[in-house]
Amino acid sequence: MSSDNYNNLFKEMGGLEYKNIHFRPGAKVTSNFGLDNDRYKIINGKMVWGYPGLHLAIDRAGGTSYKGQKDGIFCPLNFEHSAFFDWKGKDWGSDVLLYHKSGFRLRICHMFPDEIVIMDRLTKGYAMYQDTYIGPAGTYGMSTGRHTHVEIEAWGSTWTKECDDLETILKVKFTDEEINSVYDDEEIYDIYKSAEQTKDWKEKDMKKDYNQIIKSKNISFMNKYKARYIDNKNRESTLYNSMLLFNM
Repeated sequence: MSSDNYNNLFKEMGGLEYKNIHFRPGAKVTSNFGLDNDRYKIINGKMVWGYPGLHLAIDRAGGTSYKGQKDGIFCPLNFEHSAFFDWKGKDWGSDVLLYHKSGFRLRICHMFPDEIVIMDRLTKGYAMYQDTYIGPAGTYGMSTGRHTHVEIEAWGSTWTKECDDLETILKVKFTDEEINSVYDDEEIYDIYKSAEQTKDWKEKDMKKDYNQIIKSKNISFMNKYKARYIDNKNRESTLYNSMLLFNM
C-alpha cells in the first residue's frame, strides 16, 4: 500500500477515530464477527438459537434518527461502483454491494428491495458517495428482526486473496501477534460455555463441534479480526471485521 493511498483512505474515514463514517447511527452490535455464542443450528428444519457458530460479519440493529431517517443505512465511504442481488427472500434476503478502490467490497444484507431508495443507481452499477442514504434496515430473508448484516471482503478486478490496504490498517491498530493469532482452546471453551444450548457440553464435544464448523465453512484461518476461506475452485479470500477496521 502506498503512503498516498494509505493517507487518502484515512482522510476519507476521518482518521483512526472514523469521525466521517455515519453508516448506522445509534445502531447497536447484536452479533459479532468470528465465533459467536448467539447463533443457531437447524434442527428438524427449524432454527434453534443459543448455539455457537461462525458469523463472518457484524450485525447491528436499533439505529437512531440521522438526517431525518430512523434506523437508516448510509454509505460510509466513497465507492467506485455498486451492484444489487436479490436472494428472493432466502438466506440473506438481498445484497447491496459497494466496491472500494482500495480493493475491498462492502456487502449489506437483509434490506427489503422496495425500501432501497437508490435501487436504480445500484442496478446500473453507479459510484456511491459518503453519507448517501440507502434505505432503512430490513428483515428480509433468514432474519428475526430489522438489522444489517455487513461483510467486508477482499475484492478486486481479479480474484483477491487479501486486501493490502485493510491489512495495513489492522497492523496500524493492532499488534502482529493479535492479528495473526487463532482461537485457542480456552477461548473456544469459554464461548461454548456462555451459549445457552452448549453450556453443559463436555470440552471434547465443544472442540469437535468447533472443528466441524470450520471444516463445513472451508475456513483456513480465523480470528476475531479476519477469516480466510477457500471457495469451490480452491481459491482463498479474506473477510474482515468491519467494526475493528472502521467501527461500523
